[in-house]
Amino acid sequence: MKTLKNTTPTRGCSAFSRAFDRRERGAARTICAVLADAALVETPPARYHESVCPRAPRVAGLNVHDERRRFALMTDLKVYRILDAAANRGREALRVVEDATRFLEDSEDLTRRLKELRHLFATTSEKLDRDKRLAARDTVGDVGTSVETSDEYERASLKSVLVANFARLEESARSLEEFSKLVEPQLAKEWEQIRYRAYTLEKIVYEALRDKRTNDGFASEVAD
Repeated sequence: MKTLKNTTPTRGCSAFSRAFDRRERGAARTICAVLADAALVETPPARYHESVCPRAPRVAGLNVHDERRRFALMTDLKVYRILDAAANRGREALRVVEDATRFLEDSEDLTRRLKELRHLFATTSEKLDRDKRLAARDTVGDVGTSVETSDEYERASLKSVLVANFARLEESARSLEEFSKLVEPQLAKEWEQIRYRAYTLEKIVYEALRDKRTNDGFASEVAD
């Protein structure tokens, strides 16, 4: 594993920030902020700005300049960044599918099932450390926001909306399951069960809409 170069205590945070490229500097500053917000520092840095934390904080019983500790803190924040993005993605996907069954199909049973799963998803998401999720969030610096596919802004039918959003839900649940093992392993099993419920509910939704055969074009599209 590649390690950071030794730094002197007086230049702690700024030297740490310079050890990474521009995309990593936000995470480096966030580490200093998280330490301060968690009341782990005796004297928090006066301000956080582009790649410089003026004074290096010290944790009780631990020198923050320890390379392993700094690397662990940064890694945890990056994992929480993944968890935050996946949790948001999954809840959004569930809402899209629920809206389809509620407003387009007027199905009370399907809407209830989806709402229950959405609430379970939200409850499990809330068990993730909220402060770390928000500290790690960096939408502006997300390189994925500028990566697009040719059909990303196209939906040929209502069926394609369901397909895309069930896939988003299941993929996000898998990502949450795997990465939670690194920082909050007690949640991995819960995400696994949510993923299985999503697979089952996807089948129930498709079969219900296919069998209903309404004249509004929604069920017929699913049956195609």
